[in-house]
Amino acid sequence: TASGTATGRPDLATARRLVERSGTRGAHVVVQSFDILDRSVPEVMVRTLRQLGYDASLRVLPVDRHFETLNDTSKRVQIGVSPWIADFPSPTTFFDLFACASIRRGTPVNPNGSQFCDRTTDRLVAEAKQLQATDPVRAQALWSRAERRLVDQAPLVAAYNFSNTDLVAERVGNYQYNWISGGPLLDQLWVR
Repeated sequence: TASGTATGRPDLATARRLVERSGTRGAHVVVQSFDILDRSVPEVMVRTLRQLGYDASLRVLPVDRHFETLNDTSKRVQIGVSPWIADFPSPTTFFDLFACASIRRGTPVNPNGSQFCDRTTDRLVAEAKQLQATDPVRAQALWSRAERRLVDQAPLVAAYNFSNTDLVAERVGNYQYNWISGGPLLDQLWVR
């Protein structure tokens, strides 16, 4: 691929050529993140953009301001960090974020912050949703085609998969993890 090798390693030389060909080399790019996130992820994004030939910088906002501006089309955020987890075990939890109908212009309540709109992807997703209950094998093939279109056009780039492990004793009950604070809800735990 243009962005990676068969081993999965980044191919910076090819990526630099693509940046040069795009005519965007040297452009100023601001990566927006929020203050409760570990800064290593957005800092890697800035370093990578610089390696590709961009004049990149990091802008860190309080978490509420970050999400108010990130998806608001009138704020024109170039690149932002946006953690996302599946609400339920279905591809629609992600595909609906990129539907043409999900774009809400000029408001922070915009689920499609990338403003990605591809009618073919929308059609594949709609067909997969319709077939999911009656023909899951055919639906899976449609989900795969829709995913390939989305990945190839890259309105969003997955930077990492978060993994967290908390160990609790058998005496501990009502353990609940809070992804925003990055740890357990201590006031909800009980110990026997």
